[in-house]
Amino acid sequence: MRPISTVSCAIICTVSAASTYAQTAGMLSFQAQLNQGGVSFDGTVNLVFRIYDAESGGNLVDLNGDGFVNDVVGEDAQTVIGVEVTGGLLTTKWGPISPKAFDGADRWVEVTANGELLSRFEIVTPTATAEQLNAPGTGEAVAQTDVQGHLGIGTSNANAKLEVVGNAALMGTGIIASTPGNVTITGSGTAFTTQVRVGDLLVVSLPTPQERLIVTIIDDSTLEVETPFSPELPAQAFTFQRPVACFTQDDGEQSLTVTADGRVGIGTDIPSTSLEVIGEARFESLSGDWDQSDSGFVRFGDLQICWGQYLSDGSPIDTTFPAPFIDANYRVIATPDGDSAPNLTVTIQNKTTVNFQAQTFSIASGFDGNDGDYIAIGRWR
Repeated sequence: MRPISTVSCAIICTVSAASTYAQTAGMLSFQAQLNQGGVSFDGTVNLVFRIYDAESGGNLVDLNGDGFVNDVVGEDAQTVIGVEVTGGLLTTKWGPISPKAFDGADRWVEVTANGELLSRFEIVTPTATAEQLNAPGTGEAVAQTDVQGHLGIGTSNANAKLEVVGNAALMGTGIIASTPGNVTITGSGTAFTTQVRVGDLLVVSLPTPQERLIVTIIDDSTLEVETPFSPELPAQAFTFQRPVACFTQDDGEQSLTVTADGRVGIGTDIPSTSLEVIGEARFESLSGDWDQSDSGFVRFGDLQICWGQYLSDGSPIDTTFPAPFIDANYRVIATPDGDSAPNLTVTIQNKTTVNFQAQTFSIASGFDGNDGDYIAIGRWR
């Protein structure tokens, strides 16, 4: 059998696609044009890769970074079996390579194809201004540091000591479950008091991917979320996401929180709306369209204002609030519809935290069916 030779061969380091990156742990791409007896080779080849510190001779490099040099496949020699070659063109990836294999000195790769030793080829290792960590087996960068000590995850241009683009999830310990309609989550083998905290998002995958804000931690095996999982939470593992940002005062009191689902809390670490302020707030001006929907609510600190339309047909009918109050000590102001409104009065009764009943009374005809609009003001917590 005639030996395999290379007409041309290119080694492409996918972790250094830009000249500012140094090679690090990950996979390297290898491309070559193989000939056999002057004819382009077709078939399969078994490849063995080694890294040396010289173009010829020299020393085998510690490829796996264990601190020892062993010319053994799986340690400081890497093999790829059964690579398809068509028209002489070979393309594959090999590795993983430890970052310790690259210390800024020159490096050459030696390749054996079906037992035939090919010429060594140099890997250019420029002075690094950044360092990448690649996903094993893919060569895709997942994290990067720069000379300023910034670490970026999901971004190549971190502007802070740590910048994460995308959600960061941490694996929880133990198994959790809940019953339908229940905000209480129970755990087995969990460590809620030390592992999670109020303001984290609890993330599950069954029966469908869902996430809920943790509002109370009772003990290591019991916590409460903002709203129940739907329809229920079968026993399963879980992850949790930390707030995107937390700012604390000198005394350690948390003053501003940005949650993983985009809510901002000032004076609270569990904001229940897009923006929640506990304490005084001052605005030079407010602009934008007021919510003109049929029903809705706004909150200012502990105060809640709900609005909508009440129903009245001569007998008590529940009108449900768009958001609940903490108790029934709220005030309802109701205005009947129609041209005869000046001759109508409204009786409010049977108030609960989630609804009330209204009956419109006509001086001429007694209770009638006029509906109307309402505003309710009270505390939501």
